[in-house]
Amino acid sequence: HNCVLSPPLSYPVSLGQGSWSYLGTDATRVPKESFTMNLGFVDRSTVMHEFGHSLGLIHEHQSPFPGGFEWNRENVIRDLSGPPNYWDLDRIENNMFRRYKRSDLDGSLYDPHSIMHYSFPREWIKGDEYPAGIDRNMELSPRDKEHVRRLYGPPRVSPGNKSLPPPIPTQPQKRAGGGRGRTTTVVPVYPTMPEARTKPVTHLPPPRTDKIYDIHVYEPNKGELSGPGAELLVRFHTSTENRARYTIQTLGDTDMIVALLGPDDYTNVITVNDDGAGDGRNALIVERLMPDRDYYVQFQTFHPQGGKFEFVITAW
Repeated sequence: HNCVLSPPLSYPVSLGQGSWSYLGTDATRVPKESFTMNLGFVDRSTVMHEFGHSLGLIHEHQSPFPGGFEWNRENVIRDLSGPPNYWDLDRIENNMFRRYKRSDLDGSLYDPHSIMHYSFPREWIKGDEYPAGIDRNMELSPRDKEHVRRLYGPPRVSPGNKSLPPPIPTQPQKRAGGGRGRTTTVVPVYPTMPEARTKPVTHLPPPRTDKIYDIHVYEPNKGELSGPGAELLVRFHTSTENRARYTIQTLGDTDMIVALLGPDDYTNVITVNDDGAGDGRNALIVERLMPDRDYYVQFQTFHPQGGKFEFVITAW
């Protein structure tokens, strides 16, 4: 789920007479008399994939964010340089192996179920994560819906309809990546329940500090909060290099409030983000943080039963 912030391309994502689309606002650079999308194969999956490109979404296998898989480059080059593609090495490198820069994207964890993912045979992928390869995805994944909803906002209410459609559920997906990184499971329980809310929350009570969990940037983490008002406090250390922009994002359908605290002080609140009072969105915080400092993230659930969730912190 990666939306290009400053599109570096000036040509279609998929060249040829089949199905292709220009990427996001690249379409504005095309002469008005020219096409910006071609649907050579009019089936549901293809249409959703190409319209994803028109919304600014890149191919999922070119994501620079955590997860993903390792290419068997020799097999990919062998197959794509022959019939029916006859691609040269530059085109294979650009379309298959090249990953975007984090600074060019607003993205999230790699999602093998995304409509923006191609199907790949087993012999193109190293490791045992995908013993049958990666199948063609025929529908939008939960994270596809979540990411586009976050980028473009919830559906508008028409004049004749005063209610929004029901929220889109977003179930966590199995993390890809062949076991890279670490998964942290935490189960703290603090039985306090704020009043039910009808509008976004802009603050959280001071965090409980009897247990702080240390996590690493770029590594997907899983949590489980049991019961309403349960709380989790995690700590991460920023890079010693420049002042980078950090993204803190929750995934899943558990109703969450997230606060960013620091630097080096869990009583200093930088910002709080509500995931939308349970309307199907997830919490997202984007802040430029000081290098070589400790920061804290406070999670609290407002869901009556609590629930499992995932979160990831990335820098770009």
